[in-house]
Amino acid sequence: MIPWNGRNKKWAIVLLAFLLLQFILFATGEPHGVTYKIGVALTIAQAILLPFVFVPEKEGGSV
Repeated sequence: MIPWNGRNKKWAIVLLAFLLLQFILFATGEPHGVTYKIGVALTIAQAILLPFVFVPEKEGGSV
């Protein structure tokens, strides 16, 4: 089991903030518009960053 610490919590908060921003962008933008492109870029970034939430912290400090 991965120990939950402050670093994991910060990553989780950042990725949850992405969700709120994605919701706003997808709800207000028109299909194939700039807001959709930004929302898709955030979704891809979120998918890439999600595994880092579950990476345990090294013994000496941060990763």
